[in-house]
Amino acid sequence: MSKKPDQIDAFFVKLFRNVKFYVLLAVFAISFLIWASLPSWEEKNSKRINDQINGINDEVEHSPLEAWRRWKKLQFDLHGQTIKSETLNIKINELELRMNEIDPMIQEEFQRIEEERKEALRRRNKIKSEQQAREQQHKNPSVKVTSTEFGDKWPFTVNEGVISKEVLEVGGKKYAILTFITEGKVYALNGFAASRIKQRGYLEIEAIWKDNPKIKGAKINIWPIIERGLALEK
Repeated sequence: MSKKPDQIDAFFVKLFRNVKFYVLLAVFAISFLIWASLPSWEEKNSKRINDQINGINDEVEHSPLEAWRRWKKLQFDLHGQTIKSETLNIKINELELRMNEIDPMIQEEFQRIEEERKEALRRRNKIKSEQQAREQQHKNPSVKVTSTEFGDKWPFTVNEGVISKEVLEVGGKKYAILTFITEGKVYALNGFAASRIKQRGYLEIEAIWKDNPKIKGAKINIWPIIERGLALEK
């Protein structure tokens, strides 16, 4: 009588094991079917590239510059990739031809943008230079000089300007920084000022320094102007 319960128990244990095995098998089979039905990486990549191409083609009409930028990014992404889809390769080649057609226009646009940037920089530097000129005239001793006053000895291509003198003390010694201010621009007049061109944004005096008509390759003597500046006192 004791064997019958043992047989029943063994039957249910065996049944449980079989059910567990088939459940795991069914889960594995379902997972495999789901995985197999998902698009491959290549399919997803092809779809992404195709969507990008369509977007660029649409953008060419109303924003060629942005389309060109997106095309350059797509080219970078495609570098080293092997596209197996013949249809996609054809679309890429067609888009490349289209981009090559608008490339000259894009280069002109970049040139225009660069010119605008340079012009904005020139305006900013002019404002900075004019502000610096006003500050120097008020802060440091200065004197106005003209071509009429110096006659043939006038060394500049402009007719008048203001000499400004700033005194710096370094290591117990005093040095004069002389600048020549004209038309809202500040030029380095002597060597100490020239050594601070990058630091302070001064312009080089050579830009307005006249050639000597009597000596080829030489400039008109600038020392009388420097001498006038050195004589300035607060």
